[in-house]
Amino acid sequence: MRWGDNMKKFALGVVIVVLIVSISAVALASFTDTKIQVSFRDIKVVLNGDTIKTAFEPFIYNGHVYVSLKDIANIFNVPVSWDSENNAVVLGTPEKIYYKLSEIPFMKEKLEEQEDGSFINVGSSYNEVLSGIRFATIKGKVFKDSLLFAGMQEEYFKFNLNGKFTTFTFIAGATDDSLVANKDDYAVIKIYGDSKLLYTSPHLKVGSDAVFTSIPVKGVNVLTIDKELHGDSIVKVAIVNGELKMVKNEP
Repeated sequence: MRWGDNMKKFALGVVIVVLIVSISAVALASFTDTKIQVSFRDIKVVLNGDTIKTAFEPFIYNGHVYVSLKDIANIFNVPVSWDSENNAVVLGTPEKIYYKLSEIPFMKEKLEEQEDGSFINVGSSYNEVLSGIRFATIKGKVFKDSLLFAGMQEEYFKFNLNGKFTTFTFIAGATDDSLVANKDDYAVIKIYGDSKLLYTSPHLKVGSDAVFTSIPVKGVNVLTIDKELHGDSIVKVAIVNGELKMVKNEP
């Protein structure tokens, strides 16, 4: 009787895996039925010490444990659906809601020549050599996709949001490679929405903890992120893990 149960489980596993393989093959515009051997060993799913009851029994194939994506989605309370038109498994919402700051292009504007022959930047002080989207290290932790302010003078960046977002979430801090002349020197981040001041950071000093912040940007067309230096040090600062939440289209 036990052998029969195992055979049923084995057959069920083959059916499930064949279905998975077949669905995956849709993206290649072909269907392939492949018989494989899987192993059922009464595998449990444990989350933070609690055993989770799954709708589909996990199994082992080719040295890897396979758990139903639907079960995983239910465990972490994430909606999951099947998009038959695009042959895609959709986790969360079908439309993209969250955007990294690095996905929003800079508004690059030109330099303007002055009467004395010098030039001033009349727009975003984007500097591809010193500043921009780069890696940044804050208190020994390396962040990628960081908006880095690395120059000596005041700098600012502009982003065209077109009123599409509701909140801007980020972490701001002074980077470890700043050139410090005085430990009391600091920098400040200011954020403007269509020229209206939305946020002023605490004093950002080298070695201090980074600051997590979330600010409303609903209706903002142009977001400006500005750095101000205070003192003789070159305090480099970075906006890391910047994320913008898009306005959800109501049905």
